[in-house]
This record gives sequence, C-alpha cells and structure tokens, in this order.
Amino acid sequence: MALTSAPPDKLACLLANPKYPAAAREQGIEGKASIRATMDATGEVVRADVLQSSGSPALDSAAVEAVMESRCNPYRDPTTGELRPMTVVHPINFALK
Repeated sequence: MALTSAPPDKLACLLANPKYPAAAREQGIEGKASIRATMDATGEVVRADVLQSSGSPALDSAAVEAVMESRCNPYRDPTTGELRPMTVVHPINFALK
C-alpha cells in the first residue's frame, strides 16, 4: 500500500510537547526542526525523520522523540474511503522565553 501525503486540513494530530534538552536550555540554544512523520493506517506514528535540522542535534533528537509520541487520527482516502498510511511534516520550534 502506498503512502499518502495527507493535506494538513484533512489531518488532526495531537502532538506531544517536546522536552527542551537541559544542556541546550542552559546554553541558550534555540531552533526549529521540521520532522517528517510516517503514520500507519490507524494513525500511529511508526517513523520520524529530520527533514530540516534545527542546527542542534539535541533539539533535533527531542523533536523526533516528541513526534514519535504523537498520535494522529487515521487518514481516510476521499476517493476510496479506505484508511491509508500517510506522511506529514511537523515543524517543532524550540524557543527560550
């Protein structure tokens, strides 16, 4: 079964809050990572990869971990009505306040 890249308006995801790595926080490191998530037909995240790095391996790792802990509603193909595996990109921003 082929993966579908779901339109963002057709997908509801509950993203886990990323844990800001303590060392990155102490060093004042901020960044934004784009993480590509692959979900199975039930909406479970089965893989997460860094599509665009934040510039910090620690932040990238925390972003991947958060996406892996996330859950999406299953994606139903509008033409066939079948549940489909899919990919989606999640931007994860790490900013100190």
